[in-house]
Amino acid sequence: MVGHQHAADLDLEVAGLLEFDGLVRMRCNLLARKPISIKDIRLEGAFTQAASAYLRSWCWLV
Repeated sequence: MVGHQHAADLDLEVAGLLEFDGLVRMRCNLLARKPISIKDIRLEGAFTQAASAYLRSWCWLV
């Protein structure tokens, strides 16, 4: 599944995959259409305390 969002001078593409065992993979690409300054950027998710035990790793490709 792939989703696109456009706002101001930024484009966001999110591709995701949910596997049969519950594993979720997401790839987020943020593209600036012109040079901009970004003070803070975050990826936030709401997880219960029990579910957060299964979060294994994040891979930031910058």
